[in-house]
Amino acid sequence: MSEYILKTQALTKRYGSFAANDSISLTIRKGAIYGLVGRNGAGKTTFMKMICSLSKPTSGSFELCGETYPQLRRARTKIGNLIEAPGIYAGMSAYDNLKAKAKLYGTDDRKKIEAILETVGLANTGSKHAGSFSLGMRQRLGIGLALIGEPEVLVLDEPINGLDPTGVAEIRETIKRLNTERGMTVLISSHILSELAKLSTDYGFIDKGCLIKELSEQQLLDDCAEFVRLNVNDRQAAQGVLRRLGITEITDENGQLHLTDCMERTDEITEALVKGGIRVYEIAKQGIDLESYYLELIGKE
Repeated sequence: MSEYILKTQALTKRYGSFAANDSISLTIRKGAIYGLVGRNGAGKTTFMKMICSLSKPTSGSFELCGETYPQLRRARTKIGNLIEAPGIYAGMSAYDNLKAKAKLYGTDDRKKIEAILETVGLANTGSKHAGSFSLGMRQRLGIGLALIGEPEVLVLDEPINGLDPTGVAEIRETIKRLNTERGMTVLISSHILSELAKLSTDYGFIDKGCLIKELSEQQLLDDCAEFVRLNVNDRQAAQGVLRRLGITEITDENGQLHLTDCMERTDEITEALVKGGIRVYEIAKQGIDLESYYLELIGKE
């Protein structure tokens, strides 16, 4: 059995001559939280709609839960989604909203509905109408609706957009709990990159409808790792001094030395270099966050 729950091959969606998605080929591991990174209008929602069978691809194909598009009869029952605004009946309680959708799946098991309410943190809302919920509560109810039918894959399009910090934290913890407790694979998009960095195990960077790069959390950490940037008058002599200090992870980039695994030793490094007769023009700690990484990527593109 494949380790991937979703694989796309050159998936494309065109509206006339405009390519909203252009030959996207990506893979999502089972049990991953896959962060689809991109600014507004990059093509994230279009991609998710195709995966959820809410929009038909112009060309390309994809495999979902072991089935290949368009033959997705079983796969469609294994995917839940919250794309754009959740479809909520404002005059009904959270329980009744879930019950109404559960009936479409041929069941209205009270225990299962109550379990979903517990999972999304709405167990104590009672008969309160969804129309009076906060935005964060409505988003959590939307996730609860997506959980009807016990899906294996959850697709969430900008679920934290417009939320206050408390709402953002609630959604984040709900997603983490679904992933860890139920082993659910999550595809989540957002332009709030700092939040994706707190959740995702894998990333796909998308811009202007194209997939720019795909990498794991560890690869991203390696690419964004903190380092000490050192600007001296004699780089070769400086490397000798550094190695005598036991610092061996040294790279020479654009006329500067980059040192890793020595973030707390800058004072010691400076003193040793000066004693060695080396002039230190600059020594600084440097790193890169997810947003800067993305901006650098699209800048290169």
